[in-house]
Amino acid sequence: MHIRSRRVAHGLLLAAGIVLSSLIAVHAAGGWIALAPLTLALCTLAASALDAAARGEHARPSAAALIMAAALPLACWLLAREDAHELARMLPVLGISAWAALSPETPRRRAACRHRGAG
Repeated sequence: MHIRSRRVAHGLLLAAGIVLSSLIAVHAAGGWIALAPLTLALCTLAASALDAAARGEHARPSAAALIMAAALPLACWLLAREDAHELARMLPVLGISAWAALSPETPRRRAACRHRGAG
């Protein structure tokens, strides 16, 4: 895989997860709507593992991805309790928050701060 495509592959996977989960939420009926947050959580975990593999680490999700994957179904359940249509409107927002938690810039900024403090 080309270096630039490795850098964006996890973002594209997460974007596809946001679109797919939103489509599921809009078109699902009854209990099938539960597949929407589960799809987004699975794509969050897969994107994190893909990002780790692209950086040369073990292909496993980060702690942030695991926390997000656990929080997404819970947040969606709270939203869908009152009105299932609310879930379809909020899934893209929840997906963006998952993307922010998996942003590859975050570890580099923390590492840079540690190096400045050591010198």
